[in-house]
Amino acid sequence: MNSLSVSGKNWVLRKYSEENSNFLKDNFSLDEITSKLLSIRQIKKNEISSFLNPSIKNFLPNPYDLIDMEKSTLRTAKAIFQKRKIWNFW
Repeated sequence: MNSLSVSGKNWVLRKYSEENSNFLKDNFSLDEITSKLLSIRQIKKNEISSFLNPSIKNFLPNPYDLIDMEKSTLRTAKAIFQKRKIWNFW
């Protein structure tokens, strides 16, 4: 297929797995174009649902994985119990 884009450039078609595209189309009720795009992006089969229906909960890290989060939590709680002012610097 040698179609030209609106700007006059040739489309570059990427290779994809026809088998994977058909799997996505059948199991996730997708149209052909969407299943081909997901196949080209090589989205893993177990991540398709979260890719198609994203939620912020799935992408937020565990706060305690951040450096010194436990220390800052304890310090904040201590300040609250002592009825002291809390300052945040961003």
